Amino acid sequence: MMSRFGRFIRFGSVGIICAGVYFVILSLCIERLGWPTFISSSAAFAAGIPISYFGNRVFTYHSENKALSEFGRFMTTQVGNLIFTSVVVAFTIDFIGLALYWGALVSFVVAPCVTFLIFELWVYRERALQNDNEE
Repeated sequence: MMSRFGRFIRFGSVGIICAGVYFVILSLCIERLGWPTFISSSAAFAAGIPISYFGNRVFTYHSENKALSEFGRFMTTQVGNLIFTSVVVAFTIDFIGLALYWGALVSFVVAPCVTFLIFELWVYRERALQNDNEE
C-alpha cells in the first residue's frame, strides 16, 4: 500500500547507506591501499550489492516475489550499474582529471534514477504493481 513516491524515498534511503559504504571503501582502496581507480570503484560498488538487495527487497518493496528470479534480475541490473559506475568514475578521474569525489558524484546523480526505473519496471515489478493496485 505504498505509493511510487514512497518507494522512491525508501529506495533513496537504502541508496544513501550504499553510497556511504561506497565512498568509504573507494577512499580506502585508492588513498590507503593505492589501488587503481577502476578496481577501487568496482570493489566499492560490489560491497554495496548485498545491502542494496536486502534493503530494497525488505524495506523498499516488501517483496514476496520468488527470490531466485528476483535476485537474477537484480544482479543483471547491478552488473550494468557496476560497469556504468566504474567506467564513469574512471573516465571522470583519469581522463577528465576531476577530483576523486567528483567522479563518484557524477555516477551517483545518474545511476540511482535509472536503477529505480529498472527496479520498478522489471526487478520488483510484481510487488510494485501490487502496491500500486492496493492504493
